[in-house]
Amino acid sequence: MGMPFHLTDEKQAESHRLAVWNTGVHLLFLGIRSELARRFEDRGAQVHAREFNLLSVDDFRKLVQGHPVRRGWTWGFRLVTPGVPPVERLASVGVPCPLLRGRLAGEPGQPALQWLARHPRGYPPWALLGAASPGAEQMTILGDRWFVARAGQVLECSPAELAARIAEDLVALTVPKTAISLTPL
Repeated sequence: MGMPFHLTDEKQAESHRLAVWNTGVHLLFLGIRSELARRFEDRGAQVHAREFNLLSVDDFRKLVQGHPVRRGWTWGFRLVTPGVPPVERLASVGVPCPLLRGRLAGEPGQPALQWLARHPRGYPPWALLGAASPGAEQMTILGDRWFVARAGQVLECSPAELAARIAEDLVALTVPKTAISLTPL
């Protein structure tokens, strides 16, 4: 029989929330990677996925208190499809937007994931995507549910639903942009 689980102080509770956060972010990464592999298996495309370090206790604490952290990268994807420029997206942790904070009011503070893309002018190297983000502008997990800010709304979804939505948006970026002109017969 296992030992009883008691949270005796705030540090233990924070440590538990961080473990849930890191596990949820890792599982979402695996879900996105799996969805991309499935969707690209017959297209002659390559999916490069990289997972970075998990969020530290100090960075988690800073984010929960509303302070940004440097180099909070969680994972990145590079999609290489014949005939289309490579697509690179990087997910980083940040302070939740007011929309997410409002939706989760009364819950313990959480960081949020946000998407970055290569900066078109080269500096800074990465820039926030905002509305052009795959899946959601920002995302955070509470328990086993993801809350995503998208188009001025907060939606709740499962990890599998969010992974599929992100993969779908990333795949759409790899479709060649061809102009089709239809003329009436």
